[in-house]
Amino acid sequence: MGENAEIWRQYYDKALTRPHSKRTEFAARLNESNLKVAIDCGCGTGSDIHYLEQQSFRVHGFDVNPDSIAICRDRFGSKSLVDISESSFESFGYPKSGVVIANSSLFFADPNQFETTWGNIKSSIEVGGVFAGDFLGFKDSWAENYRSPTTPLSESEVKGLFSNFEIVRFFERDENAKTSLGIMKHWHTYSVVAVRRT
Repeated sequence: MGENAEIWRQYYDKALTRPHSKRTEFAARLNESNLKVAIDCGCGTGSDIHYLEQQSFRVHGFDVNPDSIAICRDRFGSKSLVDISESSFESFGYPKSGVVIANSSLFFADPNQFETTWGNIKSSIEVGGVFAGDFLGFKDSWAENYRSPTTPLSESEVKGLFSNFEIVRFFERDENAKTSLGIMKHWHTYSVVAVRRT
């Protein structure tokens, strides 16, 4: 765990200076449900939480990493609209929500429990609510033999997750590029923004 913890710590140091994702803004604008509730899955240092809270969303952020949670509790401890939990995808209790954000985090969901995890995420999203997040493809360097288990999916598997959604944006990334720590790897991901219709 020592090496993993150090890698995550370096990542969070970098992430603290990163602005929120433009996709999070897009998802918040698309929300047609009457719920101003958002979940940030794998919230990291909280840049998206900060944005959503500023838009008057009640935000539930969770992450499995204690360093991330400590940073977010420092940042948002005084914010009545923000709730931070140290939790995994598998153990988090998903409240009914209008926006679910999973930026580069579902990669690390337990592959053996992914179907249940996705079912929990999907059922938490109200009709008119929005999912915005990324899924790992099979050609990604992290798809196998990564330092923790990952959940790679094919394009058709990803699209199949959204049977009662309207997919508004779908983007496949397939390229060599650096991680936020400056390490080269092959990225193969599917980024999705979708609105729940039924």
